[in-house]
Amino acid sequence: MVKDGTAGVLAPLGDGLSAEKRALAENLRELFTGLGISVRRYASQRHLDAGTVSRYLNGTRVPSWDFIEGLIEDRNRQEKPVTVEVEQLLQELWRRASSPGSRAHTLQKLQDQLARANQDVRSAEHRQTVLADALQDRQRQLTGLQERLDQLEREREEGRLVYESTLAVWQDKYEDLQEQRDQLRHQVGELREALSTAKLAAHTAEKRCEELEAELDSVEEQLDASITRDSLVDALESADRMASVPQLIELVGRLNTPVRIPMATELVKAAAQVRPVTEAAALIEALYAARQHRHAEAALPAMVAFRSVYDTALLIAEFARVELIPAAAAVIQTALEIHPPKEIAVIASVLHPHDQDDLITAVLGPAITFKPLSYVMDMLRELDYLGLLGLTEQALPVCARERSVWELADLIHELESWGFGHLAERLQSGAAAHRSAKDVIDLVDALRRSGRPDNADCVLWLSTENRTTRHVAKLITALHVENLQNLAAALLSQVVREWPVDRIAGLIGDLHAAGDWHFAVTALSDAAHFLPMENFSALIKALNAGSQSSADVVLGVAGDVSPHTDVAVLITMLDQCGLSAYADKLFWRSIDRSTGHASLLVSSLRACGSRHVSHDALRSYARTRNVPDIAALGLALDSAYMRDDIHAFLVVPRTPQFLPLLCTLDELLGGPDLAERILRDVARRSSVDENVEMALALDTLPLRMDRYRAAFVDVACGKGTGKRSAFLKKLEARKKELHKQLTEKAGENVRIDRRNRHRKTARRFMRFPRPSSQRGA
Repeated sequence: MVKDGTAGVLAPLGDGLSAEKRALAENLRELFTGLGISVRRYASQRHLDAGTVSRYLNGTRVPSWDFIEGLIEDRNRQEKPVTVEVEQLLQELWRRASSPGSRAHTLQKLQDQLARANQDVRSAEHRQTVLADALQDRQRQLTGLQERLDQLEREREEGRLVYESTLAVWQDKYEDLQEQRDQLRHQVGELREALSTAKLAAHTAEKRCEELEAELDSVEEQLDASITRDSLVDALESADRMASVPQLIELVGRLNTPVRIPMATELVKAAAQVRPVTEAAALIEALYAARQHRHAEAALPAMVAFRSVYDTALLIAEFARVELIPAAAAVIQTALEIHPPKEIAVIASVLHPHDQDDLITAVLGPAITFKPLSYVMDMLRELDYLGLLGLTEQALPVCARERSVWELADLIHELESWGFGHLAERLQSGAAAHRSAKDVIDLVDALRRSGRPDNADCVLWLSTENRTTRHVAKLITALHVENLQNLAAALLSQVVREWPVDRIAGLIGDLHAAGDWHFAVTALSDAAHFLPMENFSALIKALNAGSQSSADVVLGVAGDVSPHTDVAVLITMLDQCGLSAYADKLFWRSIDRSTGHASLLVSSLRACGSRHVSHDALRSYARTRNVPDIAALGLALDSAYMRDDIHAFLVVPRTPQFLPLLCTLDELLGGPDLAERILRDVARRSSVDENVEMALALDTLPLRMDRYRAAFVDVACGKGTGKRSAFLKKLEARKKELHKQLTEKAGENVRIDRRNRHRKTARRFMRFPRPSSQRGA
């Protein structure tokens, strides 16, 4: 039996219940019965009144939906769950039992709307979470794709640089092949023409042969069979070994016909391959002298290919001795193409005793410049083994000028790894002295990326030595473009510390002319920090003497953009150098900036002991400067909490510009508070009559707020009711006096105006009198 807290059992349902309430009560009673506890105990657990619960279960009162939900939750906790269908049925019965206009119905309607709104919020939050995850995923994909694009861009740039280097190496060979192709085409045309002529001659000679055949037979019988003649081939074979150089040149000249040119070329090749070095060199020299360049140039590659490395070196030396530069260049080019790096080192070692430094540079320079890094390092190690590593010092500048900056960085790394640090330094100095500013910064970036910041700094500093100021300005610009602002600032600071004044002035002018005014101002600020007074004064004069930018222009930009500390140092240094006019312009240029910057500036100037914030200077500014400048400086002093200076600046002088100053402060941010404090201080320091006049003046000002006059009058009246009453009476009397004066003056003006009109009318009648007939009338 289910106990009721009041009657012991659940009371039966009343007869006067409506069908909806009865159905709801019956279902609730069935649901409650399943809990197995009394009404009083359940009401205690739920912190409800037992009578109220009984009325809910008896149908005399429709419960709230919260009560029904609690009942459902209690059944669910006892492992007697209520199905969704039953819960929906209870909700429908509750809606029917609740009258449409009742508070419960209205409450349930709002709860339903709240539930739907919560569902919408959860859906929106879920969608937001999904979209945020998708956005983060897309951002990660975008970052990955951007990194891949950057890597591909770097690889493409490296490939382009390698391709350009390789193209430069083989460009000359390609042009030579083109020239040889054109020559062969010309020879083919000549041979075709000669062939046609030969065919015609053969046809004519055939007939002549038939006529002479009989005569030939008789003549042959008379000749001695033992007498024969050497063929042309035999003569050529004997000539390449035995003939002298003049004879060879003569024979080549005789063979210089369209049909026999290949034979002449082969003769020269054969002679050049088997003859001693001196004779071969003499033959090539004679061919050049006889303008037989074609045969000589065709023979030179064969000479290098079939001779030893030692002979190749001697050929180069011999051609250089007779100043046959094209032949020496052709031999060097062929040697670089076919010989390995160790043999190139041997060629340099053979040339070394002949004191042919230019030739050694011509051999080693292209090898170091255009060959792969592995080839270069093998050659250098062989030279180091031979004790001739110093021969490369003259060739390294060529490599520094021509090789790509990324390959230079790798080469510097390899040189230092193998203990060739002095060669790396030579390479760095060559690149710094001859490469453009963009290339130098790319090399610096490549060295920093490869983990060699010391080498990067060395290259950067070397590039400022013995280079023009315009080059250094381009260096700083390139560093800024590459987002290396810290490195640019460090370079600029070091330049200012170590350069002479005229070069610093030129650099500042070049930076400003190039549009890098920020770095120009930074250089001037660094000069103020590090240079002595006499040098800084000379720098200002040098800037005025230059054609790029004057000191006025650069200082004006400094006043607009420089930090307050740099501006304070500049102003102090200008004052110390006796350049007060520049200091004043810079001071007021900076004061016209934001109030925050101006307040920091005046604080820094006070810390430096500058004259610009002394009480004497402030009083002078109050008398001589215009109202906007005074207002800006006053706000700066107020923001810097320099209240005593404000008194000396604005309160004590009481200039004629005081009232316009109040109007200006009224329109500025932070100005109304300052204006009110100034008026209070003025009221305290002034006499009663002066305060009365000031109060009257405030009434005439177009101020946006009335608090100024109220604050002023409040202080001017002083403490005590008697003083306030006396001040107000005096103020009112003064107003009446002024009003009387104005009235009298207005009446006087009216009388004067009436008198003037009468006089004007009298003069008009005197000038135009009326006729006598009109007078009588």
